[in-house]
Parts: sequence; structure tokens; C-alpha cells
Amino acid sequence: MFKNFPEIETYFRSQKLPLYLAPYIGDNYASHQILVLTESCRILPRISTFEDATKFYAGECPMTEKERDSIDMASRIERKQGAVYETILKMLQDNGLTYDDVMVHRFLLRPITTQNNPFELPQLDYHKSAETFREIVIRAQPQKIVFCGDHLDDLVESTYTRQYNQSFKNFASKNGIELRNVSNQSDWNLTNFIANTSNVHGKAKYKLLSQAFDVAIDNDDKARIIALIREFQKEVLFKNPGNELEDNFSESSEEQKAIRKQITDKAREQRNENRQKARSENEYWNRYIERALNLCKGHPEHYLLPYIGNNYLNAPIRILSLGESHYKKAKTDGSRPDLANDTTIDVFLGSYQWNSWDFRNDTFSESIKYIAVPNYCRCYRKVASMVTGMDQADSDFVYDNIAFANFFQCAVSDAWRDIKKGDWVTQVDIDEANHNLFNVTLPKLKPHLVIVWGKRLRDCMKKEGIISSPIKDHDEFFKYEGIPDTLFLQIPHPSSFGKGGWGKHVLKSWELVKEMYPEIATLAKPHPASEEVKKIYGQLKNTFGGLFQYFFSDCSTVVRLFPIENGIANGKSPKVMYLEATFDKQMNAKIRFYTKDYKTDSAKEILSHACWDLPQNICDNSENGKILLASFKTGTPFDTTILKFIDIAQRMVAYRDAVKW
Repeated sequence: MFKNFPEIETYFRSQKLPLYLAPYIGDNYASHQILVLTESCRILPRISTFEDATKFYAGECPMTEKERDSIDMASRIERKQGAVYETILKMLQDNGLTYDDVMVHRFLLRPITTQNNPFELPQLDYHKSAETFREIVIRAQPQKIVFCGDHLDDLVESTYTRQYNQSFKNFASKNGIELRNVSNQSDWNLTNFIANTSNVHGKAKYKLLSQAFDVAIDNDDKARIIALIREFQKEVLFKNPGNELEDNFSESSEEQKAIRKQITDKAREQRNENRQKARSENEYWNRYIERALNLCKGHPEHYLLPYIGNNYLNAPIRILSLGESHYKKAKTDGSRPDLANDTTIDVFLGSYQWNSWDFRNDTFSESIKYIAVPNYCRCYRKVASMVTGMDQADSDFVYDNIAFANFFQCAVSDAWRDIKKGDWVTQVDIDEANHNLFNVTLPKLKPHLVIVWGKRLRDCMKKEGIISSPIKDHDEFFKYEGIPDTLFLQIPHPSSFGKGGWGKHVLKSWELVKEMYPEIATLAKPHPASEEVKKIYGQLKNTFGGLFQYFFSDCSTVVRLFPIENGIANGKSPKVMYLEATFDKQMNAKIRFYTKDYKTDSAKEILSHACWDLPQNICDNSENGKILLASFKTGTPFDTTILKFIDIAQRMVAYRDAVKW
């Protein structure tokens, strides 16, 4: 977690402060040096674990793993948990940044209840909070501190002055730190943010501007595009003061509008080319495309290939999740954007950030274990949760077993979404969608069950041959003549339900489905090791705290450790170390070691050090770039596996501390 700032970890350990109170530090923080400060962790009054400040700071408050995770900054950001974190992420993205580019710290260390006044806490809270904040600032050396809270700047100022008899604003000014208060999202607009990075130049400035430019293009925000072009001009002049660039980007100039369009179109084209290249070179991506192409041979030229899970064809029951349409901005002339045949697969896997996956794993849940699943996967996750009956975060694995397609074969943008005006889609669009669904998708995929997303979609599906209410008193079910083995279930569109999940009537309908198809219990069953993996994850965090980065799926858990190079923890080094425990369905376990690029030579060089105390021929056991260090047969006591994993993890730390490049 501490990546390039091990000195912050050292400080927390020296003060005997729990590492779950430490700030989150993004991999690219050094390029931007922005510290985002929030106020506190708010909990409900009935949770009394944290009420005694003295016991809390002494580490004498017994708490569950769930309670600890609720105040673990890094854990919450990785899970994108909580409205505050979602709001900050939106502000960052609006400015071409992500959490990877900043440091995030909570000023008040001890959680307070929703009834507490942050200005009326025990003196110990203010002492610990101000002291820790000052030490973090000294060690992290931010160029900008962004206060995210209505009265946070006042809280920091009063607390700091009381502690050090000095204004924090004066301290920041003397150290060249810019302070900015963003009590709401509109306060942090792009133009001000860029203008306030006037002390950043060179590659760091170009990178910041480029990221912001991409966001402006995606949002088709012409005003921001113009502002950013001007910032690029200023930076060129800063680096080359002898040059003169004219400021010709006037809104009223038709010629300059054409120039802007040319610039944005070229940038879009370049990004699309880069994505296409990355996909074409990716074996895992091509596997999904080939599966859909092989199954849907002879499809019309204008046809969106469905996403098909790895095990869909062999699943005990074949389920097709049927969404409504893709959304994409119209072209500049107002016409509809073009969609490639692989758009649905691209959008589905892209929502789960397929370009960040570990492609050496075959299962969906294993592939996504290194990413924090973004909020815009919520519709997919809600459907998965309905199928499994488990929490959304524990249900992604089901996409190995089901398929997904969109009904409409065209992109729908804001210009066509108002169905009341009758211009949402044309009859031609509806006829094409029905033709492709009933003549290609359903005959090729042969689903037993189709989950239809929303009444509006059902109303667009063809009426000829429909068998209404095949189940008495349940109008949400329907069938079609000619495909009697396929049952359709209309559910409300997943976006219409909040975080509370599905309504009782939907769950009642799903209970009927499970009675008709008992095979769903097999399809929706999690990996037999899922609970054991969570136990390993919990024990590792209890043992090592924030020393490692932790990842897990339903059948594996991984720790990651960065090497120290030139005195800094380097997350981009090829010698980044991973230790992984995996279980198969028979509960045989393997513990494997690998490096960032899966190069066995690098792994062997590391494992040859004396601190590992391994047999000479251990490195001969290489599996897909991973070195097998231990294996355990079914029936081995679970504690044996955990203890072995912890022992090897401790040797990783010993090696990292002994060998510094």
C-alpha cells in the first residue's frame, strides 16, 4: 500500500498506529503530488467499538474484520465503497485523474458516530490527528492539498493551531503547498484545476493535460477542449519561450471549429486504434470473439455478437441475460454512431476493465481479482446477484456460466431516449432487433431462460406467436411458439433498483424459476474454497496489516510486495513479487510465486537468495510463469496451508529488506 513512501509506513509503526488508519497512496502520486483530505469515518451510533479514544489509539479495541475494513482507507477505495469515495472519484475523473494519481487521507483518525460534532471530540483525537497529518505532509511533500468537506479547512486550521501554536495555512505557504477547498463537486472545475498546476511542467504537465483532454473528448465538452488546447500552448511557450503561438480558438470562427473537430476526431481515432491493437494482441480477448463467431456463424452484417461465458454451452441450464441497448454519443452531424460487431463483448468486458485482467487465469472471477470493479458494472452485478442469491461483490463468477446480449442492434444516444416523443427508436430498428434475436441469437445460443431487462424492452419484442402467462397468475413470464423450451422472464430494468437490491416480487418470481430449473443451484454455486479463501485473506491482513497489497477471488488469494529500488518502493519494477494460494474444486491447494511480468528467470533469481531456504530444484516446477513452492492434497488441515503461506510471505519481506537495488 505504501509503494513509494515506506517512510510513512515506518512512522505509523513507530507510533504504534494501526496501518488501516494510514493514507491511500496511488501508484502515480509522485507525478501529481496531490493530497486529497477527507474529514472522518462516520459510523452509526449503535456501533460502540470505537467510543473509547484512549483504548482505540492504544490498539485495545477488539473489532471484527468487517469493522476494521470499514475504516481501512485503502480497502474502501479499492472497493469504491461509500458515497464520499464515489464523489471524489467522479471529481478526479472529471479532471483526467484517478485514485492512482493522488494520496487520500482521513484527517480524524478515530471513527466518530453520525451524532458526534467533529469540533467537540476528546483532546486526544485532535492531538493524534494533527500530529499524524503533519508527519504525512512532511514525508509526502504534496504540492496541492484538496479539502473535501464543508468545514474541513476550519477543523484542520483550529486543530493544527491548538497543537503547534501555528497556522496550518502559514505552514503550507512556507512549504509551497497550495490549499484548495472543494466542499462540493462544482468547486473543482477543470479550468481552475489546470490553472492551479502552474508549478508543474514537462512530462508531468503533458500527462495531466492529455488525461484531461481525453475526458473532455469523451464528454464532447467543447469549452474544456478549447481551454486545454490553450494550456498546451502555454506549456509549449514555457518550454520554448522564443516561439509565438496565436490564440485562434474563437467560438465564433467556423474555421477554428473545423480545426477543433479535426483535433478531437484525430484523438478519438488514435485512442480507438490503440484499443484495437491491444485487443488484437490479447489471446484472452480473442477467445471470447472466436467463441461468439463460431457459435453465430452466418450472422447478418449488422449484428452485435453476444458475450458468451466460458462454460455457457456446458452449463446445466443456459441463461441469456438480455439488455436493452448500447448508449453512445451521436456523431457531430447528429447521426447515429457506428457499432462494430464486437461492441457488446467490448462493452461488457470493458465494464469489468478487461485490459487490467490477469489473463493467465481461465475463469472470470480469477481474471478480475486484481481490479476494483467499477460502479458502472452495477446492472450486470445485480442480475448476477439475483441468479446466485448472494451479495453482488460475490456473484461475478456466474458470468463464466451465462451469456449477455443487447436487444437493439444500434446505439441509442440522448437524442433518441425520450420514448414519450416517439423518436426513441424507429420501427425499422425494432424489426431489425427482433429479426436478429429470433433468427440468430436464440437459435444459436439455445437458452433455457432469457432474463428480459424491463417492460420497455418487452414491449418492443415481437407479438406474433407469443404465449402470454404460461405460468398461472404470473404475467412476468412468457414464451413463444416454435421455441417452447425457452422461458422468458421480464424483470424491472436493473438500474431501477437501488443498493438495497431487488424487490420482493422479483425475488418471488426467481424462486419460481429455481423450482422449474433446480439446475440453477449448481450453476450459481460458488467455488467450494470461497469461504476458506476469505479466511486466508483475513488472517493475512491480521498478520501483516498494510505491508502487502491483497487480492482474492472465489478460489485464490494473492499478496503483492514492491521491491525497494534506490530507496523507493517501485511498483513498476519487473521484480514486483506475488505470492498466490489457489484451490481447485477438489480442494487441492497450490502456493505459487511469480513476478510482475511472469518471467521465470526473474523469479528464479529472487528465489535463489539464501533467505528463502528452498530446495535447489524447487524452481524447476514452473507453471505458466509461476513457480510452484508448495502443494497440498485434499484433506490437508486448512491451518497447514495458511501457516505455510504466511511463512513464505514473511520470507518475501525478509528478501525485500535484505536486497535493495
